Amino acid sequence: MAENYAREPARKAIRSGCCASSLTPEPCPLTPACLTPEPWPLTPVSLCMIVRNEEANLPGCLESVGDLFGEKIILDTGSADRTKEIAARFGARVADFAWVDSFAAARNEALRQANGQWILWLDADDRLDEPNRAKLRELFASLKDENVAYAMKCLCLPDPVSGTATVVDHVRLFRNHPEIRWKYRVHEQILPAVRQRGGEVRWADVVIQHVGYQDAALRRRKLERDLRLLNLENAEHPDDPFTLFNLGCVFEELGQLREALPMLQHSLERSQAGDSIVRKLYALIAQCHRRLGEAAQALAVCRAGRRHYPEDCELLFQEGLALCEHGDRVGAERCFLHLMENREGSHFASLDTGLSGYKARHNLAVLYCEQGRFAEAEAQWRAALAEQPSFAPALAGLKQLGERRAVAS
Repeated sequence: MAENYAREPARKAIRSGCCASSLTPEPCPLTPACLTPEPWPLTPVSLCMIVRNEEANLPGCLESVGDLFGEKIILDTGSADRTKEIAARFGARVADFAWVDSFAAARNEALRQANGQWILWLDADDRLDEPNRAKLRELFASLKDENVAYAMKCLCLPDPVSGTATVVDHVRLFRNHPEIRWKYRVHEQILPAVRQRGGEVRWADVVIQHVGYQDAALRRRKLERDLRLLNLENAEHPDDPFTLFNLGCVFEELGQLREALPMLQHSLERSQAGDSIVRKLYALIAQCHRRLGEAAQALAVCRAGRRHYPEDCELLFQEGLALCEHGDRVGAERCFLHLMENREGSHFASLDTGLSGYKARHNLAVLYCEQGRFAEAEAQWRAALAEQPSFAPALAGLKQLGERRAVAS
């Protein structure tokens, strides 16, 4: 029989959490190149980016934005390649900034140099396709003098190992105001500052593609860097729930589940009910228990989380898997069917795009096979492949069904 359950969703770092503490302001060790910037005319939206050794990625990013921005601020934190030359060729205003182990400090210096009334940030491995570039142009044309920020979806393209794509919600567009500044050394946040000023968050129908998670070796190096910066942050501001959350996420992705669990549990204890990381914390804690073979504990965590977030996709998925492992096939089937019908409203999240689709269908097919419901299993696997033609577990399941029929005949 095909493997029992789909690969669990890869955890992607999110820049959308909301937490209480703030990063101690860093000094701005500027080089002479950015001490006396030339004036720019007032422009509606400034593009702000921080880069380092991005000669391979930066052209694709800047080509994709076209002529959307009257001002492009690109802050270089120590490139040894042609990154700055490429940025200048695309009409960007390039400045140098000595790296101080803080993404927030670098991004805040880029904000300081921007003249636009609004800020949109991108990374070098972000891309805009033509339909979403048109949507962004329309959004820019509609901007008014309001205290608002706009969240957009970031589609992290599938990595070569799992084939999993993830959609992450980020605040991408916000007012250029001296009180709106980034915080945290890594997985830096702008949302807390927006909310502190009483800003409204609106959801824009714009999807930005992110190609930075497709290289497994690069992902591993980034995890090691993140862990170092998170430990620095935690030493400076102990027990911040967002830092603990991200430490737990890194340990979970590295497979160090016993180290991840207390971090995630402590983060949950210290978080406020409205914090955007809370639902994700429940799902990650449940996932850790499941991977440790603790199905009963995983089930209890899922049910506790769903008392607050009854329609949450990740909690439904984890509960379905935990019920399978607990021997409750009827309950598991109910969870996966509910998940496939789920249409939850907008909220900050980092979600595996297959959870409510082809991965839920695969798990249903496995359940049906275990109960001898082969026609229903085949239907679910075929529907899964219609959505994701290369999904190996569904291909294997159909192959084994065919072999079973051949033997029976």
